[in-house]
Amino acid sequence: MIVIGDEPHTPYDRPPLSKQFLAGDWDEPRLALPGATGDELGVDWHLGRTAKSLEASTRTLTLDDETSLVPDGIVVATGARARALPGTDAMTGVHALRTLDDARALAHDLDGTPERVVIVGAGFIGAEVAATCRARGLSVTLIDPLAAPMARVLGATIGGVFADMHRDEGVDVRMGVGAPSGSKDRACESTTAWCVMPPPTRPPASLPLVMWRGGPTRCSMTN
Repeated sequence: MIVIGDEPHTPYDRPPLSKQFLAGDWDEPRLALPGATGDELGVDWHLGRTAKSLEASTRTLTLDDETSLVPDGIVVATGARARALPGTDAMTGVHALRTLDDARALAHDLDGTPERVVIVGAGFIGAEVAATCRARGLSVTLIDPLAAPMARVLGATIGGVFADMHRDEGVDVRMGVGAPSGSKDRACESTTAWCVMPPPTRPPASLPLVMWRGGPTRCSMTN
C-alpha cells in the first residue's frame, strides 16, 4: 500500500487541534495515531507530496516531484481544505485551522495574549475555538450569518441553546452578522466562516480575519 499526502507529518488526530492542543493540554506526540506508521501496516508513505496527474488508461499517477506510480487500484481521498479569502494573505494574525501547522501558528498568536479574538463562523470548529480561547482567559466574540450556531445541523432551538452556553461562559455571541470579503475593517462575507485576531495595538474595528470553513480539495487529472 502506498499513501500520498501533502503534509510532512505522519498521521495525527485532527479533532484535538481546536481543543486540547490549542489549549496547551496536549503536546504534538500525543496527537499521533497509534500504530499508523509502524512496519506492521506495510505502508509506503510519500509525505509532503501531492498527486499532479493521473493517466487513467495506464493507471499512472504522477507526483509533484515527477515520481510515477502504477498501482493496481487508486483511492482518491483528498478530503477538504480551508478556503482562503482573496486579499488576506499579507494580513498578520490571519489563520486557517485545519492542519497541525495551522494549529501551531494559531497557538503561537494566542500565546501572545491578543486583546480580542473574533471568530466568524459558529460551526463546530469555530465554537470549539471560541470555548478554548475563553478557557485561556481571552476576550472572544463569535459571529455568524445564521440565526443560531450550527443551525443547519442542529436547528434553531438547539443552536440557540449552544449560543446561550457560550454567552454564559463570557463569549460575545452575535448571530445574523456578516461582512464583505477581503476587508479587515469589517467582519466578513456571509458565505464564509471566519475568525478575527487583533494585534494588541489595533482597535477591534480593524482586525484581520481568520477563516474556518472548508472547501473541497481540487484534483487535476488527465483523461
